[in-house]
Amino acid sequence: MSTTTMSNDRRTPVADLLVRGRRWLRCVCRPAVWSTLAALLILSPRAGASSDEGVASETVRVAFTSSMFADVNENDARAALRVWARAITVERDLDAEPDALVFPDLESISAALLAGEVEAIALPLTEFVTLLDKVEFDPLFRMYDHGGEDTRYVLLAPATGAAPAQTLASLAGGDLIALDTAQSCLALPWLNHLLAQEGLPSADAHFGQVTPEGKLSRAVLPVFFKKTAACLVTLQGFETMQELNPQIGRQLQPIAVSPPLIPRVVAFRANYDAPQLPAVIEAITELQLSPKGEQILLMFQSESVSPLSMEDLAESLKLLASP
Repeated sequence: MSTTTMSNDRRTPVADLLVRGRRWLRCVCRPAVWSTLAALLILSPRAGASSDEGVASETVRVAFTSSMFADVNENDARAALRVWARAITVERDLDAEPDALVFPDLESISAALLAGEVEAIALPLTEFVTLLDKVEFDPLFRMYDHGGEDTRYVLLAPATGAAPAQTLASLAGGDLIALDTAQSCLALPWLNHLLAQEGLPSADAHFGQVTPEGKLSRAVLPVFFKKTAACLVTLQGFETMQELNPQIGRQLQPIAVSPPLIPRVVAFRANYDAPQLPAVIEAITELQLSPKGEQILLMFQSESVSPLSMEDLAESLKLLASP
């Protein structure tokens, strides 16, 4: 399988360094952390109206599960939210104050949505799907990865050189490291679907051990050094690592690549009807048009945010419905 590499023909050394730096940040930042913060930020049209205006801002409460704040102090996250929200909302002059509400489980999020105690959610699709039979959502948004496309996954193994190429079947009994982030939440469901198509058991049974890993480099490098049989990561992340270190691309063999999938969803409850909502939607979908918006997108490894329909989610939802 050929992977995308970037040409330097039209880029100065400084510009090339900046592009590589941005892409490396997308790789190394903990996705669960940054996607949490950024989802809050894009839904933050204003971090509090001035008291001189004499009008209270309407709070936009965004719900998360506690797992989205792994390894991050909640107070630090909320402080970062306020700083970035003030910067973005100066450009938009919108009147709403964001708040992050971290819930212990999806049942409590569902109850809060139904009671009108939160206006929006930002969740991995694996969690979002459990709310669909209880709460109606509209509008919805997807987060595009760099390259302006939805997330794709790749199963990697050490290259075999002149020996026969590895296959799913030949990896039986070997250990697998699976990237474990909000962005990679559909990776194992996709792999299990692929294994079933080839008449093989699920990943837990097919591989000797499946180990979750929150950092991309820690998932890829053990395979690069031939300490682990295979890893399952985002294709976009692998391509960035390969660009920064071409030897990684030469020493690792893609066994399978997924179609584009949608692992993260930002959504408002359908009965949320506020005057500022159209302006909020416009701000969300135009983040990439301003330098401050680009900084926010960089935080959660994305290039843009786009409206999403339930029809768009059909292929991704099929993976979660598979036995």
